[in-house]
Amino acid sequence: MEDFFYRHERPTVIRALGEDTEDYLQSQWSIDLRKLDTGTVRFGLRLSLKGKVLAGAHLVRLQEEEFLLIAEKMSPGGLNKMLEENVVADEVEFFDESQDWECFSLKMAEPEPLLLKLGKTKLEFAEFLHLQDGLFFSDQRISGTGYSAVLKKGSSAIGKISEGIRNISEAEYNYLRMKERNYSIPQEVGPDDLPQEAGLERSAVD
Repeated sequence: MEDFFYRHERPTVIRALGEDTEDYLQSQWSIDLRKLDTGTVRFGLRLSLKGKVLAGAHLVRLQEEEFLLIAEKMSPGGLNKMLEENVVADEVEFFDESQDWECFSLKMAEPEPLLLKLGKTKLEFAEFLHLQDGLFFSDQRISGTGYSAVLKKGSSAIGKISEGIRNISEAEYNYLRMKERNYSIPQEVGPDDLPQEAGLERSAVD
């Protein structure tokens, strides 16, 4: 697939804070957060009791008990409600910051020049680059050298990241991601589907 740059429409960004944040999210999501060090990110799923897919999001560990959850196709209200529905006596709070952020997907055959511009020679698996105005990380859902960027609205880093890369439409992005079985959650893979039906058990379920 050729290089591209795509701006997502209305992504959801939720900040989770509190001394029970890790334990609570660990009980609700499909990945092992205890193996997610500060400064790393993984894509995980929220599953029903029958193992069906309810939601998908990148979980970014900013601090010991501070996470960002980034979902491309779920409403802030829907994700927030899902996150809060099992909170009983847990010390954890969720804050909707969706209005403050923009989310981008990129694919580059030769990412080294961009990484150097961002002050890095290489990004390891699950590592994110903490920019002044946001985050930049490898996205395993995009084959080859795919990346995601989550930036504060109006960030000057947007121009730096997108320079020289073709900006594609939503229709083209949807066509390309479907070719790679990068399905939209929960619209294309959702409450009637198991992770295995979309190959998600290999990367998003521990």
